[in-house]
Amino acid sequence: MKQSIKIAKAIWGGVCILGFFLFVEDFYQAFNHPEIYPFGAEGAVAGIWHYKTQSTYQWSAVIWVCWFVVGFLCCLLQHKFRWLKWGITMHCVFTLLYILIVNV
Repeated sequence: MKQSIKIAKAIWGGVCILGFFLFVEDFYQAFNHPEIYPFGAEGAVAGIWHYKTQSTYQWSAVIWVCWFVVGFLCCLLQHKFRWLKWGITMHCVFTLLYILIVNV
C-alpha cells in the first residue's frame, strides 16, 4: 500500500514538474513571439478568457506555474507533513477537473 502511494506521489510530482516547464516555456514564447498566438476574438479560441489579450494569457501562465509549484511542493513535503496527502489529492482532482471542463 505504501509503495503505491509513493509511486502515485512520484508520478504526480513528475506531472507537476512537466506542467511547470511547459507553462514557463509558453510564457516565454508568448512574451517574445506574440504574433504566433491568436489573441483577441480570432478563430477557435474566441471567448476563452486567457486568449483575450497577451497580458491575460501571460497571467494565466503565471497562475499555472504557481499552481504546479504548489503541487510539486505538496508531493515533496508530504513525508514531513502527513496532512499534505489531502492537498495532493485535491490538487490532482482540481487540475483534472479544470482540464476536463475547459477542453469540453
